[in-house]
Amino acid sequence: MTALEQFDAQRRHAAQKHLESFRRRLGYFPLTEANRRFCSDDTLLRYLCACDSDEEAALAKLQATLRWRGEVIAGGGRLPRCPACEADPTAHCFMHVGADAKGRKVIYSCAGRAANKIVHDNCFHMAFELERLFDGNREPGKITWVIDFNGFSIRDMNPNMGRTAFPMFQGHYPERMGQIVALDPPIMFHGFLKAMHLLIDPVTREKLVFLRGTLARRRYAEEMWSHDPALMSWMEAVERCPGRPASFPSLALSRGLQDQATRATLERCAMLAVTKSVDVAHCQSAPQLSLTASKTDPSSTPSGGMSTTPQPGVHGGWSWFRKRCWCSRRKIATSQADTTFRPASTDTSLLAAEIPQCASARELRKPQPTPHTQNREGGRRKHRSTSCCWVCGL
Repeated sequence: MTALEQFDAQRRHAAQKHLESFRRRLGYFPLTEANRRFCSDDTLLRYLCACDSDEEAALAKLQATLRWRGEVIAGGGRLPRCPACEADPTAHCFMHVGADAKGRKVIYSCAGRAANKIVHDNCFHMAFELERLFDGNREPGKITWVIDFNGFSIRDMNPNMGRTAFPMFQGHYPERMGQIVALDPPIMFHGFLKAMHLLIDPVTREKLVFLRGTLARRRYAEEMWSHDPALMSWMEAVERCPGRPASFPSLALSRGLQDQATRATLERCAMLAVTKSVDVAHCQSAPQLSLTASKTDPSSTPSGGMSTTPQPGVHGGWSWFRKRCWCSRRKIATSQADTTFRPASTDTSLLAAEIPQCASARELRKPQPTPHTQNREGGRRKHRSTSCCWVCGL
């Protein structure tokens, strides 16, 4: 038993002595049926431990939680469900994947695999998951929160997430955090952690563990997850998956996890990934735009030579390419009747004939001397040569 675990055990032993008097004081307040069910012996002990057996502080903390639960968690006797995940299984990534060697529930989360970046939606999802795991947050137990930084980016460093999540855990889910495991955190995360330093309880800060590198992760897995081969195999496989939504290990590994709700979510993500891959394959097999120009018969179109039918595979017609053609940005636009293009062969030799202004493209691309391009001797600086225009080939 570590020193931190001994400290938690001593606090719980001291809270046991105040349990009866604390329950009598709570009896003076009217409670609904849902709140009475929530205020189990374990719930009262957790609030007493969080306040170091101070009954006044624990009672105020518990009353604040009861008000918050009436606004957020009230489900009419049913466990709440995340509406974002009901609509999209890739919205959040905060799921129960098993238990470690010390009996704590292992929660896996990865910001890169969450498509929903709204702060309150993510906080509510975490609260709903804890409610589900502990039967309305009334049963005993702790969690091991595994935070995977695969796919972590600057958009995931929203300070409002820390300002909302940490007070929620400490205020309404006290003594639930057994350990926080950070897998390969980037350097920019340490600055974010320093900014959130004052919001994190000192005891919680001691439970934060950083694992950097494959060797450290393997040692931790052998120590904590070796008793559950399915969990260990899944955690090893998820390291090799890209950090993006719906990117998880194969269904053969996911179906070995113990939690039925987690297995259902991973199966939905796998089905969505297959659907997206089929859509991408269909788009790649669609007719592509060729760069050969062909004149349109004026008598065959009502617009006097311009085809009004959308061309397959063309994103916005030829104007989509003209916006990206270096030459077309610096030349006089040709007439509408002379710039009608249709999908044909991939030969680009006819493009110069259709756009005669491109002949002077290289002269136009030459950088003009400015006061900023003069060196001390009065000569021009050397400029990097520019490549040919990728549309007209000049």
